Amino acid sequence: MSKQQWPVDFEQLHKDTQVSQQSIESALGFTAHDKPPEYAYALLVLCEEIRRARPDLSGHVRADKLSVRIMTDVEADDWQDKRHRETIDSLKRIGKRRKSIDRSAFSANRQAKCESLDVALSATIIVARSESRRHRRLLAATERKMSEP
Repeated sequence: MSKQQWPVDFEQLHKDTQVSQQSIESALGFTAHDKPPEYAYALLVLCEEIRRARPDLSGHVRADKLSVRIMTDVEADDWQDKRHRETIDSLKRIGKRRKSIDRSAFSANRQAKCESLDVALSATIIVARSESRRHRRLLAATERKMSEP
């Protein structure tokens, strides 16, 4: 799907707007309920095309149920914070799952590669957790200062 197929001028988009389900369905020629997987994919494609066409809004664009939302700065900040926490949680799950892999039958080269990846993943998780904790402490301190008379 090219940018020209969408019923919206990307240059006219701004924060706190929505590309409606109806306009998306009109451009696609089918409804979200007729072809759910295709519609979901089309939403992702539309979001990505908006991000590419409008880098200034790239952190503000998201699929929102059956439409595309261009979030306000506050919404985008909250959304990105949530995504950040979800990513850290996902990395932790990946690390736990990797530990369940029996590598005894792997070649020495393959074992070394796996161990290297495990170390890199562990380091990434440690740094992400540490920075996330630091962020929460700074936020709490700032909130305490703001509430003081």
